[in-house]
Amino acid sequence: MSNQDSNQNNLPVRSSGNFPDALPLLLLPQVVFPISLVPINVTERSYIRLVEDAMKAQGLVALAAKRDKDGKNNDLGNAYNMGCVGRIVQVNYSPHGGLDLVIQSIQRAEINGLVRSEPYLVVRVRPLEEQTLADTRKSLEAMVMTIKMQMSTLIRLSP
Repeated sequence: MSNQDSNQNNLPVRSSGNFPDALPLLLLPQVVFPISLVPINVTERSYIRLVEDAMKAQGLVALAAKRDKDGKNNDLGNAYNMGCVGRIVQVNYSPHGGLDLVIQSIQRAEINGLVRSEPYLVVRVRPLEEQTLADTRKSLEAMVMTIKMQMSTLIRLSP
């Protein structure tokens, strides 16, 4: 990552698309779906620093479910490669020293590799476009046309 692509907090800045090419990663015990609010309690020092740095920047983070939900393994190998891009919308400091967050998940994203692992994980992300109803209808119409043509050929070739 070049100096142009990061700010003083060493977090990526917005790329030419809708989201940065790399984001800090929060590993969660559950799957997160787009357009949902996710309450999260953060107690690990690295995650607290991640949230504080993200809030100084754009508040964007990558969210992915852990493969081993019970373990403390927070490396990229324990993350599913599909997740979401989310924006931190609320941060409250809890009395026990952690953070209570609310994150709005925005869009599905694919995690394409590690940018760095210290002091917290930063990963390359590729937001995925959702297929619209119009796109689905066009594909369905094309499949129906193909089946009709194949059936008419099959009928014509039958004795």
